[in-house]
Amino acid sequence: MRTTKKHLLQEYDWDRIPQLIQDEYSMTIRECCQLLKVSRTWVSRFIRPYCRYIYIAPKMAAVLNYTGVIDCMDSVWMNKEDVYDVVLSSISSVTRQTIVYSGCQLLPSGMKRGYLSAYERVCEQLKKKASTGNLLDASLIKKEQRDVLFSYLSERQIKLLQEAWRTVDVTHRSITPHTPVILPCKEISNWNSVHDMKTYGDNDEMIYRGLYKSGAIKIVVSVVGEDSCAGEKVYYYTPALSSGEGYSYVLDAGVFRYEEFTELY
Repeated sequence: MRTTKKHLLQEYDWDRIPQLIQDEYSMTIRECCQLLKVSRTWVSRFIRPYCRYIYIAPKMAAVLNYTGVIDCMDSVWMNKEDVYDVVLSSISSVTRQTIVYSGCQLLPSGMKRGYLSAYERVCEQLKKKASTGNLLDASLIKKEQRDVLFSYLSERQIKLLQEAWRTVDVTHRSITPHTPVILPCKEISNWNSVHDMKTYGDNDEMIYRGLYKSGAIKIVVSVVGEDSCAGEKVYYYTPALSSGEGYSYVLDAGVFRYEEFTELY
């Protein structure tokens, strides 16, 4: 069980506070809440007990803010490294259901140049047709782009791709397994939560479908408080699409069930 860290309480010499905030206690509890996308109560219950922090009495905080020593009136200042350590060491699972890939990723390095040139020619031809008022059906565009990709792939890879495109369906996400993966990003500020991704007019289902189609990685953080109650938060991280050096098109990108993706190579 995680042990509570000793923290420094109450009054410090006024001269020491700026240095302490700069060196050891650089994150306010408000900033911690913003980082983790949680309430102050959640941080106080599940994060703060395991971090070093200092408490500056409200009257002193007000004076320090007025004199410009600190730029806010938060009373609780936490050790940022401890916050990251608590969160990262409390990750209970890292999984993903899908991956978004570019056709270029499937090719050996020696074949990429030819594929990129051919793909670019097709894209330019389609643009010219569209510019002359010849409106192309979206399915026709996709077929021509995929024909270029298939001309560079093996029969086995083509078969697997076609099967994948048939089985990936955002309305049947539950049949796609959650495959364990290595956490690719330890910078917590790059993680998102569903409630923070919603805007006016959105609902949870819309967000979950978007995460599924973008190949998002699911990160579950489980922390046990001092009262032995568990606090759990779910985050998502969406890796950037890697399409290959010098490759600017992402129109041939597709969504693939992650557990089957490695079979393409």
